[in-house]
Amino acid sequence: MGSCNNLTNPTYADPVAYDLKKNNLTGIATWCGLTNPPTVGSYTADSNAVRVVLEIQKKLAFSGLFMNAAPTIRGISTATIVPSGDYCVISLENQAVTGIDATGSTDVDLGCGMITNSTSMSAAVATGSSDVGASPVAAVGGIPASTHWHTGTVLQPFTLAQADPFAGVTAPPATDFPSGACPSVTVNPNTSASLTAGCYSSLNLKGNVTLGSGTYIIDGGSFSTGAQANVSCSGCTIVLTNRSSSATATIGGVDMNGGADVDMTAPSSGTYKGILIYQDRRATADNSQKVNGNSSSSLQGRSISLART
Repeated sequence: MGSCNNLTNPTYADPVAYDLKKNNLTGIATWCGLTNPPTVGSYTADSNAVRVVLEIQKKLAFSGLFMNAAPTIRGISTATIVPSGDYCVISLENQAVTGIDATGSTDVDLGCGMITNSTSMSAAVATGSSDVGASPVAAVGGIPASTHWHTGTVLQPFTLAQADPFAGVTAPPATDFPSGACPSVTVNPNTSASLTAGCYSSLNLKGNVTLGSGTYIIDGGSFSTGAQANVSCSGCTIVLTNRSSSATATIGGVDMNGGADVDMTAPSSGTYKGILIYQDRRATADNSQKVNGNSSSSLQGRSISLART
């Protein structure tokens, strides 16, 4: 971090002094003091914290009429690196609309953080009867205080935008689709079925279903589980896409009603490593997803929805 004692010929080794040399356009002589870590204040034990004190003497128009000497004007600032957190819910919404909205009777305990790129002053909100346990909750915009953020939740408004962590993950190419239409499968209540990975036009699971490991490509349709469903898979990914190359091709959604037991785990390797549900980026912004769980359901993996606006 260097120092800021030498303001005449500073180098990159003294970045604060170097910045003052380059950007002090007032022409007023400035004194600079730097401590790392600070010796006073709340960050004395933080090795990343830097406290800078700037002082100038300047005769002021009004006070100069009755002061014998020019007053000393001082500015003090402390900066540090704040850990951004581990986010398992990422909203890439970057407009001035709410990006994370917990309302109704939502009861969430994530054990990780949520972040949105929304620039709204209400970028992330928790209202109604909700109780949201996620830490930190971060946003490019503002985060209104609320009693519905669980005790201990750290709020980080006005943070840096989150990059798309799955920018390199794409929908399957046309060569992954069969030449004919993909079948639509419905498993009715009180019936059982075992399905293998492959292409389907839709999956409507209401009974007892075992999904084999692999990628389930849903061509233009949706993936749904009924209230009486028992669905399990180990190492599977549901990919909602469309074989059409059109930018406006229909992309299905997810409608999960919890069921008696839904136990699904994402693969630990391959193209969709760690991704349980992937929705094509061509999906429209109004293509909402519904996941209603219960106390016996377990979904392990990431749900990726990158809808266009």
